[in-house]
Amino acid sequence: MSKTGNPVVWFEIPVIDMERGKVFYEGVFSQKLNIIDMGQRQMFPDGNSALIETCSYQQWS
Repeated sequence: MSKTGNPVVWFEIPVIDMERGKVFYEGVFSQKLNIIDMGQRQMFPDGNSALIETCSYQQWS
């Protein structure tokens, strides 16, 4: 199988309520989130993704 270019290397999941989002995504991905000092972010153990707290969320149409 050949590899293709441009893999996803980082993603952020926006949440309005960090504690609620943390509990939900820890269950979905079966991984504990690590708290890091980067504002309102909580990292997944792989270091390639995070939850980010935002006061609003706009869905793309």
